Amino acid sequence: MIFKNSKKEKKINAMFLSANESDEAFMKEMYDYTNTQLSKTVHPFFRRVTNFFILEWIFAVQRNIAHDLVEYMSQYGFLKHIQTKPKKFLTSFYFDCLAKMHFINSYAYLRKHNIDILYVKDDNSIPHIACIVAAHNLKIEVKILYDGYREEMLFIDSNATRFRNSLPRNLDFYKNLQLEPYNVQNDSKNLIIVLLQPEDSMEILLDSPFVKSQKYFLTIISQLAKKHLDHQFVIFNSNFEFDNTENVSFLNEGFTTLLPNAKAIITVNSHKAIYGFEFNKPAIVLGNAFYAMNGLTIPVTSEEELFIAINALDSFEFDEDLAHKYIAFLQNYYAVRCTNLLQPTKEDCERILLGTLPTKC
Repeated sequence: MIFKNSKKEKKINAMFLSANESDEAFMKEMYDYTNTQLSKTVHPFFRRVTNFFILEWIFAVQRNIAHDLVEYMSQYGFLKHIQTKPKKFLTSFYFDCLAKMHFINSYAYLRKHNIDILYVKDDNSIPHIACIVAAHNLKIEVKILYDGYREEMLFIDSNATRFRNSLPRNLDFYKNLQLEPYNVQNDSKNLIIVLLQPEDSMEILLDSPFVKSQKYFLTIISQLAKKHLDHQFVIFNSNFEFDNTENVSFLNEGFTTLLPNAKAIITVNSHKAIYGFEFNKPAIVLGNAFYAMNGLTIPVTSEEELFIAINALDSFEFDEDLAHKYIAFLQNYYAVRCTNLLQPTKEDCERILLGTLPTKC
């Protein structure tokens, strides 16, 4: 993990970024591990992004930056603001300036410290996205860590997360893989699992043209359940409940316990639905999902299509071979085991950093 130049060996400059309090402990552990265990080959930087001063605001307003560099993060910040604080309305211009400011700040810091690789926990905030965009522009290697589809799993991507991640979408790619499939059991019953997501999440705000709120989603499920009394619908992660439908129940835990006996999963685009592929369970997706493929998922864009999809589940031909190869690829080449997703252990840090630190000559 050392690269050389013509004069002397030089350490790899690795930056660990945190803009969210919830991610700070995780990234600090990564930094501390690197600082103590890899100090001979790696020079780590830990950065906690906070607020800006008034002069930086003025500078960002005046600075001319190509809009396509900040458009994505500005749009995300604006939509999230509207969703979470509808009474405190800020214009899109504010978020354009905020995005520019974070981009300028990150770009300057990365270049000043000659960073070789950037580690960031998720891209669910403007500061994180800005630093990733800046790093890509500076040709700096990027490693974005975010929660996988099951417990004790982290996904690692160099581009983005969720719908914009770099996983291949080509079915033939997975069908042609020479990987040993996973053994699964298949004892489906008329149990339908419904996975909800936070309304201000990136998946809902940017990649869900149909469903924009949990209440609307739950209304659809309620109507669906009333037409299918022979099915049991179990809803996870809901902020609301209703008791007017006898075959609907709400849970916050137990997803993995119920999954082997489920018939299918309904979700907007939660990547937790991938877990169902391990048990040959199809996913009905109402939004843009990076794992949406023929033979694995059923895409729907309206209430009518959702009702049709439920009726067609018995005749749906689930592609077990594709599912097992997709899971094998994820677990072997895209994910890493992490026993503590909030504050990684020494062993977690070692697994995450192993193979991700660059080697340059």
